[in-house]
Amino acid sequence: MKTPHINRIATTGPFGLWQGMDGSQVGADLEQLRPFWFRPAGVPQPHPGICGYCLAIAPRAGLSLIETLGYSIKTDACGTELRSAFKAMEAELTATYGDHGLTDGRRDGRPACTAPAWLQAMRSGEQQLSAQWSAEEGSPLVHGLASVTLEAQVGRSPAYPGGHLAMKFVFLNHAAATAEIASWRIVEDEDDDEDC
Repeated sequence: MKTPHINRIATTGPFGLWQGMDGSQVGADLEQLRPFWFRPAGVPQPHPGICGYCLAIAPRAGLSLIETLGYSIKTDACGTELRSAFKAMEAELTATYGDHGLTDGRRDGRPACTAPAWLQAMRSGEQQLSAQWSAEEGSPLVHGLASVTLEAQVGRSPAYPGGHLAMKFVFLNHAAATAEIASWRIVEDEDDDEDC
């Protein structure tokens, strides 16, 4: 049974989307990327810094996860423009979701690389720049959200001098949706076995 939705105005979340909504409620054509993953042609409240959205929509639990991809940001070797865009989006999310955790350093725990090695360290995966809003971080999340993550990402090729921002919005029903999707896969596998 699908998650009931009582008061959409009070529970509307990021980009005008809400926990548990089904594909028909998105209000745009959906391109299926893989089972239960969709790319909408648009969202009710688009963000000017985002060029792509992906939605995880389970048949009963409905929408449980939103992933976004920001526009390309050309940046110098120090990552100045990308870091600036990250800080601006971090401030925007903080205004909505409050306290958060910030990771700005090397994956092995050493301090962040300094200019001009920052972009190369990001490209190699040694460096990371991310922020997370969750109950563990003391964030007063609303709209049925369990967590929000913002991450700066760069391409692997040195020929491309830039990166983009990616975000992930996980709703409280995500564990139930994941279990539901797993059960659908088991049923599909059993059906495939019967056809053999």
